[in-house]
Amino acid sequence: MALCVLSVVMPAVLKPQQDLPTTAAVVVQPGETLWDHAERMTPPGGDVRATVDELARLNAIDRKGTLLAGTRLVAPSSSSLTARLSEDDDAATP
Repeated sequence: MALCVLSVVMPAVLKPQQDLPTTAAVVVQPGETLWDHAERMTPPGGDVRATVDELARLNAIDRKGTLLAGTRLVAPSSSSLTARLSEDDDAATP
């Protein structure tokens, strides 16, 4: 009986979380801005402003604030950023 319960419960526990965004860390270099980082990671044709907003959201910082050299920023992976930007585009389309 216990073996039967485990076989039902375990798959749900071991199921990977597919909806969690993937992130990476980047270190701010002297003189860099949030815009600089957003410009490098925005997919071709994407809106850099949306990436700036996403970086600010992920790092709980003001999008116009000053970045200090050596600060580690949480940055969205290119695949999660592309997905997020396309969701924003879909929401903006009437």
